[in-house]
Parts: sequence; structure tokens; C-alpha cells
Amino acid sequence: MATGFIAINTDGFNDLERWYAAVLGFDRVKRFKSKDRLSSGVILKKDGFILEIITPNGQMQNNPIKKNEAAKSKGILKFGIFTSTSLDELKTCLTKAGINSGRIFHDKELEIRLLLLEDPDGNMIEIINKA
Repeated sequence: MATGFIAINTDGFNDLERWYAAVLGFDRVKRFKSKDRLSSGVILKKDGFILEIITPNGQMQNNPIKKNEAAKSKGILKFGIFTSTSLDELKTCLTKAGINSGRIFHDKELEIRLLLLEDPDGNMIEIINKA
């Protein structure tokens, strides 16, 4: 059973697929094309979390109106992934791998700690654990 899901619009899913696999350990479930052939993408999964990365295909990119619509909807602001992993250990591991991450924030009201991470397209990921 899935514990979470997010879809990301991008202009090229291959780089993001590699990044999510290498940095966060996602595995490919499948590649797909939409029925109208205007977009294609990949479905990734990590434990119970599902990530869909979608990109417009040639027909959409060659149509100025549809290309503009696709550009406006590129990306997401941020999404959260809950983990039992120590955020301090995770931040150290990311830093050793040359991956920049933000500070660890302690939200006292929600009783959680958050580590902010940015993927190559600028999408923000909050990795969250219980304080």
C-alpha cells in the first residue's frame, strides 16, 4: 500500500529519474506515455512512496500555446517525506556525497524536525522525522 504520492512536471525526466534514484534510493516501476501521446514519464517508488515524473512530448513542445501551458506548470513547490532515519546522519551523508541541503529545522508545535533538500530542477523536498 502506498503511503504517499507526488507528481512533478519537468522538461526532461531522465536526469530527475537518475537523481531521485541516486540520492533518495527510488527504484523505477515503469516508463509510460499518455494516451494522447502529449506527455511521457516514469513512475518511481521508494518503500510505500510513489513519485511520478512527467515531461511534455514533441507535439506539445511544438505547439506554442501548449508549450507555454507546460512551462507554467513545471515543478512543484515542495513535498514531504517522513522517515525514521536520523536527520543529522542523513545531512552528514548528503554533505559527504557533495549534495547541498539546508539546515535542520525543529518545528516545536508540530513536534517534528525537517531537512530541506533541492533537486536539480529546483523542487524542494522536506525530509521529516519526529522530534
